[in-house]
Amino acid sequence: MIAKHRGGRAAVTAVGTVLAFGMTPAAVPPVRADVVDTDWLLDLLAPEPAPAVAFDPVDLSHLFDQWFYTPLHAGVAEWLDSAAGQQIADAVNVVLGSFAIGNGAAGTADHLDGFAGGWLLGDGGAGCDGGNGGDAGMFGNGGAGGAGSDGLAGGDGGAGGWLLGRGGDGGDGGAGIAGADGAAGINAAGGDGADGGNGGAGGRGGAGGLVFGVGGRGGSGGAAGTGGSGGTGADGADGHLDGWAGGAGGNAGLAGAGGRGGIAGLFGATGSGGATGDAVDGISGNGGAGGNGMDAGVDGATGGNGGAGGAGGDHGDGGAGGNGGNGAGGADGADAEPTVTGGADGAAGQAGQAGGAGGDGGAGGAGGAIAGNGGAGGRGGDGGRGGVGGVGADGGDGVFGGNGGNAGLGGAGGDGGFGGRGGDGGAAAHGLAGANGGGGNGGAGGNSGSGGNGGDGGAGTAAHTAGGNGGDGADPGAVGAGGAAGAAGSGGLAGSGSAGTAGADGQMATGGGNGGIGGRGYDYSGTGSVARFAVLASGGAATGGAGGLGGNAAALNGVGGAGGDGGNGGAGGLGGSGGYQGGAGGKGGDGGAGGTGGAGSLTGAAGTGGRGGNGGAGGAGGNCLDLPGASCAGGIGAGGQGGAGGKGGAGGVGANGTGGAIAVNNGAGGNGTNGGVGGQGGVGGRGGDAGTNLATGAVGVNGNGGAGGAGGVAGAGGNGGAGADNTSDPSNVINNGIGGAGGRGGDAGTGGGGGNGGAAGDTPGGGGTAGTAGAAGGLPSGPSGNGGDGGRGYNPTTSGAAGGQGGRGGDGGNIGNGGQGGAGGNGAQGATGTNPTPTGTAAGGKAGSSQVFLPPAGNGGTGTNGSTTSVETGGTGGKGGSAGGLLGVGEFVGGNGGNGGNGSPGVAGAPTGTGAPGGVGGAGGAAGVGLGLTTEVTGGNGGTGGIGGIGGTGGAGGVGGAGGAGGAGGSVSGDGGAGGIGGAGGQGGTGALGRLGGAGGAGGDATGVIASGATHGGNGGVGGSGGVGGSGGVGGVGGQGGAAGTALNGAAGNAGNGGVGGKAGTGGDGGTGGSGGAGGRALNAVGGLLDLNKQGVGGTGGNGGGGGAAGTAGSGGAAGTGGGGTAGGKGGVGLPGLAGVTGSKGCTPLGSPPC
Repeated sequence: MIAKHRGGRAAVTAVGTVLAFGMTPAAVPPVRADVVDTDWLLDLLAPEPAPAVAFDPVDLSHLFDQWFYTPLHAGVAEWLDSAAGQQIADAVNVVLGSFAIGNGAAGTADHLDGFAGGWLLGDGGAGCDGGNGGDAGMFGNGGAGGAGSDGLAGGDGGAGGWLLGRGGDGGDGGAGIAGADGAAGINAAGGDGADGGNGGAGGRGGAGGLVFGVGGRGGSGGAAGTGGSGGTGADGADGHLDGWAGGAGGNAGLAGAGGRGGIAGLFGATGSGGATGDAVDGISGNGGAGGNGMDAGVDGATGGNGGAGGAGGDHGDGGAGGNGGNGAGGADGADAEPTVTGGADGAAGQAGQAGGAGGDGGAGGAGGAIAGNGGAGGRGGDGGRGGVGGVGADGGDGVFGGNGGNAGLGGAGGDGGFGGRGGDGGAAAHGLAGANGGGGNGGAGGNSGSGGNGGDGGAGTAAHTAGGNGGDGADPGAVGAGGAAGAAGSGGLAGSGSAGTAGADGQMATGGGNGGIGGRGYDYSGTGSVARFAVLASGGAATGGAGGLGGNAAALNGVGGAGGDGGNGGAGGLGGSGGYQGGAGGKGGDGGAGGTGGAGSLTGAAGTGGRGGNGGAGGAGGNCLDLPGASCAGGIGAGGQGGAGGKGGAGGVGANGTGGAIAVNNGAGGNGTNGGVGGQGGVGGRGGDAGTNLATGAVGVNGNGGAGGAGGVAGAGGNGGAGADNTSDPSNVINNGIGGAGGRGGDAGTGGGGGNGGAAGDTPGGGGTAGTAGAAGGLPSGPSGNGGDGGRGYNPTTSGAAGGQGGRGGDGGNIGNGGQGGAGGNGAQGATGTNPTPTGTAAGGKAGSSQVFLPPAGNGGTGTNGSTTSVETGGTGGKGGSAGGLLGVGEFVGGNGGNGGNGSPGVAGAPTGTGAPGGVGGAGGAAGVGLGLTTEVTGGNGGTGGIGGIGGTGGAGGVGGAGGAGGAGGSVSGDGGAGGIGGAGGQGGTGALGRLGGAGGAGGDATGVIASGATHGGNGGVGGSGGVGGSGGVGGVGGQGGAAGTALNGAAGNAGNGGVGGKAGTGGDGGTGGSGGAGGRALNAVGGLLDLNKQGVGGTGGNGGGGGAAGTAGSGGAAGTGGGGTAGGKGGVGLPGLAGVTGSKGCTPLGSPPC
């Protein structure tokens, strides 16, 4: 076959040449090498491979790749790039008439796939923009696939040479396109964001060569595109007050899948798969914000609602909800039209319009399903203010002796509008929920309208001689109620919205309307004698009309506002003059009462009571005139009585102090504020002047002056706030554990002065009495402005700590009671006694002396007792000495083991014990004989275990905290506060467990090889007794009762009772006795056959230690000057310790148990 191709020999020669190049190390020039260099193979077989080459010796394909194919391919590539290689390749290609040798060209925009390499030698060309890589021919690497763009897939790698070659790597997928943002709304909702594009898939790796070839790596997938954000919704506008919703955010695209690795040849490895593209990491595709609602522009209209925030895409934050628009204020009520008809009542003023409600805030958009926080809810709009009530009309004046009309009421103020509801926070699947929107504030209520003035009475006429009464002044209208606060949004898990504040109620008009003036009686003095005589004969002249009542001023609702002044009473009408009788003057109208002052706040003073209105003046009496043949038989007209002054309004009440918080100002309660000053009483009206007999000059009786109005009562002071209980964090006890002091009560205000009485009429000779002055306003009845109670002292948790002192009660205001002192904190329970780990072991006993030939052997020495100043385990008893003989005659007895030393005792009274275990008894000595003719071989007995140490005493209980002192009573009146109760003493701690007794020593072994006598194993030693349990701790002393509060004019407070003493601690349980020692072994073959062996008896267990003694009970706390505390209870006695276990018995040959 090769002979048919004239170029075959040249081609084979070239291949052989490059194969030789491949077998040559990199340091040898790959061109024109005539001999195959085998140095690389020698290096491979060397104990240590060349440091420049790294390979896995187990992986043959990897070895082949590193040592054969890679150098070979590098040599071919270098040869092809050389001038000589190009010349030979061109010649071979021309001779063969095909593309046999050479690398394939890379793909282009016009031909995306890479071109194939030469069918004999050469690499495939790389693909372009997602094109596939070109395939190699017989030998060479496949071309890499081109990377995709804009979410398109990467190209597949070209196949490696069919004989030898690597597959080309797959191209990476293109990144997904980011989604476009939604457009902002224009009089519309915001546009939705577009979804992000998916990443392109990675290209597949090319296949490796048939004989040898590593598959190409798969291309990495393209990154996912981010979603676009939603557009913002438009704000509300005329014709559409509500805000528009925000657009939804777009979802993120999917990451592109990695390409599969290329398949391997016969020798080679499959290519690695490409990595999946990067998913969207972070926040994108946010929802658009909702538009804000528009403020209402028409009186009393509701504001627009905020638009909802758009939902976030799967990785986006929800959009914030829009804020609600504010409601419009209500229109003011119209004033009443003036009265045009004589004597008619005035019309009431119209009510103010209610304010419009605030719009609701928009809901926040939901966060994404994969990531993203919920959007914040929008704030509710504020409610509009209520309109002001209109002014009532004045009553019409009376005509022809008629009464004046009553005044019209003032119009009611309009209610404030409701605050809008806050928007709900957006939900979140994996992030934080959105904050709830705050509620809008309620609108303020409208002020009331003023009442009108009463109409004046009409003057008397000949047909209706008496003057008309004045009309009454009107009260102000009702105030408008403040609008309700808007509620906060709900649903946001991390919501922080709060309800809005309620609107303030409207203000009352400043005062009532004035009463009308009474009409003057008909005056006959100007008529002819006939008319005067007719009057005389008929029984007298007409009287003047009474003045109208002044309108009352209602209490102002504003905090600290002054009460309105009462209206003045109308003046009485003048008595008519007559020939037979002069008419009496009319009575003056009473002044109206002053309004109550507004209540104070913590930052503002209480209001002063309003001033009482002045009484109206009495009318003057009518004159009479003697006629021929007759006299003023009916009498001369008397002056009218002056009206009474109005009562002053009460002062406003002071505000109560706030309760203390332990973290602020050491928990002290706030002080109450002072009450307001009472209003001044009104002045009594002047009495009317007496009439005169015009003929004789005689005078009638002057009218009495009106009584002055009483002064207003002083406002009560606010109570002091209670001190906080001391509940500090144990790691940071505040104010040394003392409870918060109670706040001082506020002083009552000053009473208002009484009004002066009115003067009597001043016609000479007419007499008359001046009015009495009004009484000054006094203090409020009963105690007020009381001091706050003190807070409780701290209850400690640290063992044995003292309780905190109770807080002092606050002093009362000038008429207040002192606050009660706070109770002391309870002392903490004492610490339980503990036995620490021993720090060492006392010295052991000395071993007994051993005897080789002659008995007896020496006994072991006793172990040393543990120290009383340190914690030591008792020393181990010394081992008994050995006794032995080869041909013994007589009795061979091993020495007894020494007793173990006692453990360290606990230190009495210490909160932690220092008891230690008793020492172990020493082992008995062994006894043995070889061919003895002795009668008996006996092992030594084990030593007794040491006694365990005494357990530690429990700690003393903590002292109870002292009760707080009672607050002082007020300077004018008020009782002193009671002292606080002392805290209870803490219970004493439980004594520690007695320590374990030492184990008894093992009995010694008895051994006779062919002894004819009996063989006895030594008995085990008795276990040591357990230690006595520790005593219980002393109970804590009860706290001292608080001192009684003092009082200048009231009763002193009671002293606090002392606290109860703490219960004594329970004694510790006794320690467990030590275990008995094991019996010794009897080992004699002859003795076993003759049943002469006697195994040692196991030692008995030690006795359990005695229970600890009960602690002493704590004494009762001392009283302040009140009752003493009671003593605490007695503690319990500890339980006896458990007995130790008996030691195991020894063994004999052929016995049970056998040795």
